[in-house]
Amino acid sequence: MLVRARVLNIGVASVLLVGVVAMSPQVGVAAVSCRPMTTRVTELVKPSTAASHVTTSVAVANRLKLRQGFEDDLGMPFAVAPTNSTGDFVPVKRLHNPSTGDTAWLRRGAEADRLRAGGYVDQGAPFYASPNSASGCVPVFSFVRRGMHRLAGTPAYRAQLTAEGWRRDRVAFYAAPVAVDPTFSFAMMPDTQNEVVSSTDRRFGNRTQWLVANRSALDLRWVGHSGDVVNWGWLEQSQFDVAVRGTARLEAAGIPYAYTLGNHDTRVVGRGGGAYVSDPECQQRFGSECSSPKLLRRTEEFNQNFQEYRYGGLAGAFETGKLDNVYSTFNAGGKKWMLLTLELWPRYEAISWARSVVAAHRDYNVIVQTHSYLNSDGSIQQGNGGYGTSTAQYLFDNLIKRYANIRLVFSGHVGTVAMRADRGTQGNTVHSFLQTLHARDNPVRVVSVNAATGTLRTWIYSPDLNRTDRVTTLTGIDWVDPGTT
Repeated sequence: MLVRARVLNIGVASVLLVGVVAMSPQVGVAAVSCRPMTTRVTELVKPSTAASHVTTSVAVANRLKLRQGFEDDLGMPFAVAPTNSTGDFVPVKRLHNPSTGDTAWLRRGAEADRLRAGGYVDQGAPFYASPNSASGCVPVFSFVRRGMHRLAGTPAYRAQLTAEGWRRDRVAFYAAPVAVDPTFSFAMMPDTQNEVVSSTDRRFGNRTQWLVANRSALDLRWVGHSGDVVNWGWLEQSQFDVAVRGTARLEAAGIPYAYTLGNHDTRVVGRGGGAYVSDPECQQRFGSECSSPKLLRRTEEFNQNFQEYRYGGLAGAFETGKLDNVYSTFNAGGKKWMLLTLELWPRYEAISWARSVVAAHRDYNVIVQTHSYLNSDGSIQQGNGGYGTSTAQYLFDNLIKRYANIRLVFSGHVGTVAMRADRGTQGNTVHSFLQTLHARDNPVRVVSVNAATGTLRTWIYSPDLNRTDRVTTLTGIDWVDPGTT
């Protein structure tokens, strides 16, 4: 596993590393090692402009995805050095062109002078690399197309850029290779509504603490939720307080998460867990707005307690400032992943938005989480509680089965534990899992993925009891590769 050094915030412009200054002649190649290079570099690409951005900061990457339309790219897994602690490396300069948004990383000299004359601004040297093929180093190539620049740290990505019409310019510098581990895991929290009613209930926090404590052992990359985070929290802030305190442990550890909104996370549920329309207070408070279909979409309290910047990895939302329908993106196992979170019995407009998101990210393995989807016997639900918009069957017919890159669906709301497999219209198999675990033993679903072998292993684990149940292994999953169109 790669050990990250300190994170560098290297700006918000698109980038290219195209050169370095010369190494002192007193230092021989044989004496140099790339081992001190442990700060991983990440590249993001903005499809609308073909601009790229290179950063070692997860926070910067997340902000670019959420605010500026950048997407993950897996073309250059390599690491650099934050300082020249060994004396063997050289500073990599950053020059930015504010008129085009392009940024070039290069050495001092004629090329730098030419770019400055063309409007590029010198912004300093945020990190260090090797100017030659030292021990353990690999070449990082620069590519150019229509005034924009791109880097390629692997032969596969160099071939992809060449096929897309990019011209290979030069070896920009040499860096440490980053081995891609194909195995990782993510966790899906079950309906937690019963864990937040009492401020002394420790189940929510104990679960997140266990996830944090076992992050390395599991290689845990993100945490999802099947909905009903709280019970009637919009009327009792103390319920949200319990959930927020428990979630803070994930945030402090830097583990990205996204929570699904269930009916109990909206104003449709009143005190005691019953329908709020049955409470005389509803008519007094909302008048003609006191109807279950309308109250189902009232999610102000949830969105006040869980803001978008706290999720981590969030890349877009159906409605600005609301987490009811969002998607997050991640890199793991050498592939791209999307966690698509949809509201309960989604509005048709939200499903249409989801289709556009999935269609625009065809090389991502899409994981859908929504509150109500499977019945306890594993069948797809046909109803919508009498107050939803669409149904689970409609969601399957109009989203889940239509796109070749949708792989997994997770839900809660009814029953206990179930699963099913469906064949999509593009020939892909979609595996769906139910996990409505209203239990005293604090369970959580763990999903372990091997992106190289096409396998998935999932189990229910109870931290309080140290007990593992419902172990299932799936094979033959055709994970989507980066660059798929």
